[in-house]
Amino acid sequence: MILRLKEISKSFNFKQVLTRINLKVDQHELVYLSGSNGSGKTTLLKVIAGILNPESGSIYIDGIKLKKNSYEYKTNIIYWGHQPMVYPNLTPMENLIFFLKLRHQRIPDDIDFLFEEIGMINHKDKPCYQLSRGMFQKYNLLKCSVSKWSLALIDEPLSGMDDKGRDFFLKLLKNWASNKTVIFTSHQNMELNELATTQFSIVNKKLIKI
Repeated sequence: MILRLKEISKSFNFKQVLTRINLKVDQHELVYLSGSNGSGKTTLLKVIAGILNPESGSIYIDGIKLKKNSYEYKTNIIYWGHQPMVYPNLTPMENLIFFLKLRHQRIPDDIDFLFEEIGMINHKDKPCYQLSRGMFQKYNLLKCSVSKWSLALIDEPLSGMDDKGRDFFLKLLKNWASNKTVIFTSHQNMELNELATTQFSIVNKKLIKI
């Protein structure tokens, strides 16, 4: 999947957040998106994910201009944001089953092993409203681990993550480098910085390559 943004602009309440953003991401790139707090990193990821619509500009996938609410596009991407996208009265396992069904996928046979590996096995069957911020981060990590996608948009993956989850994410990121495309944001982290194939930063509402 080759992603291209052309002249993307976005504002909230008449305040400009992104101005004429142009970006091309080739297949199998790990893109590190940096910028100060409030610079527009999360907004840009949400625009790419189709959660927010830009005021102007276009998004292209493999040279084809996307239409609003493109189902085929959204089933090939995964968004990991700050807010837990779960049904709070369901357990992590139940939420995961529901999420995968929407994508016509099934729970892998080794799911209990994965819950154990990231240190979440004791929370697998608890209602999600009881989970901490760190556990929601691990749930998002599981979603990325077990689902099929071509492009991942990941916002601050290491925020609130313990060492076990952090090591699991870094291992996955290294594996994804061979066959996936990932755009991720993070505060300065040397390990993520070293893994990235390309780096961009949002400065004064515009995107610059580092």
